[in-house]
Amino acid sequence: MKKALTTLALLAMASAASASSNVQIYGVMDLGIAKGNAGASSNPGGNGASKAWQMKQSSASRLGFRGTEDLGGGLSASFLLEHRFTPDTGSYSATSPFFMQSTVSLSHKDVGTLWLGRDYAPMFWLAVKTDPFGMDGVGQIGANQYADFNSNSEIASRTNNTLGFKSRRFNGLSFDLAYSFKENGSNSQSGGNVQYQGENIYAGLGYAKVNQAIPAAGTNLNSNDELLNAAFIYSFERFRVMAYAAQGKNKNFRTTTNLYTVGMDARIGPGRFKLAVSQLDSDVNARDRNKIGIGYDYDLSKSTRLYADYGVAKQKNLSRNNAVAVGMRLAF
Repeated sequence: MKKALTTLALLAMASAASASSNVQIYGVMDLGIAKGNAGASSNPGGNGASKAWQMKQSSASRLGFRGTEDLGGGLSASFLLEHRFTPDTGSYSATSPFFMQSTVSLSHKDVGTLWLGRDYAPMFWLAVKTDPFGMDGVGQIGANQYADFNSNSEIASRTNNTLGFKSRRFNGLSFDLAYSFKENGSNSQSGGNVQYQGENIYAGLGYAKVNQAIPAAGTNLNSNDELLNAAFIYSFERFRVMAYAAQGKNKNFRTTTNLYTVGMDARIGPGRFKLAVSQLDSDVNARDRNKIGIGYDYDLSKSTRLYADYGVAKQKNLSRNNAVAVGMRLAF
């Protein structure tokens, strides 16, 4: 019944979108084949403990709806709903069909955007911009970029019940602020960032903190409850170099985790070459790990590409984990 209602809702929204010029439908379809060696080390985006060939997506397939209404005087109101699914089976989250993004917002062209709902945390933008893989696929640095911040919770990248503000860019500078409210005794998260975008340079500084209503995150030795991250990118004519650093702290156990990443991407032939190297060092020795990701995207068009990625990770005292994937991604 839930699946039927969700399907009807999606069809109704698609019909509304086709009838209104200020509502858009967008999405991504991504599917490939991946193989791993089943090593014990943590390897974001890899195949875990499986040696089997797998049909899987590198970047999450999605179907989204967004719309904007001009209110006059520089004001506009908008909404965003993003649904994600696994294309090899057609399955999705029946309990939370729009768990990736679900917001309503009010914007002024000279100030910025005030939003409410579920969306990415401010510190996420620094991490994703300096991962050449965009935190997708077997080569990604991925969640390691959070330096074990809130690692036992789904609210690290995105936050529920959130009030946020994204400023417009002033002379290259912008900032984000967000606070998620505690509901039903759950944890909440607050944070912000400052970003600069110049002609060839990007730089950012971010912060996040768990505001605990329940003790789970603060009493887990492997889960930090505070994060500071910094990002830098310099763009040349045909390639970019990037650097990223993050520090997570667990106040209860007084432990610290540091993460350092360097990477690059370059236009070579009809596509893009990607390389990333990361090192994570923790006071909890068993958490120490490193990863190398390498890949190539072959552009068939502006919206369709083939990809081949490889990622290898090594965690202290554990066997190496590696994975390779080839596939196709189409955006619309």
